[in-house]
Amino acid sequence: MELDKVFAWSSLLGACRIHQNLELREILAIAFGILNTAPGTTVRVVKNLRVCNDWHVATKYISKIMEREIIVRDVRRFHHFKEGTCSCGDYW
Repeated sequence: MELDKVFAWSSLLGACRIHQNLELREILAIAFGILNTAPGTTVRVVKNLRVCNDWHVATKYISKIMEREIIVRDVRRFHHFKEGTCSCGDYW
């Protein structure tokens, strides 16, 4: 693994341990997808719970900053994050 990837992983894992927050684990899944796929590749995540507001906002920012499409399936619907917006129109 490249040095920047190691730093990113250690930072994310540390945040998950400190906060013990489920939403951070989903962000970690997105980070794993981004770090281990080619630029421009769509990242897909499946959740067995509904998304929360913090996670939804964070994923919108990630899709804009990383210039990736992120498709998330939660228990109710699909969310297609692209260029900082979500297909659900923030009605999740």
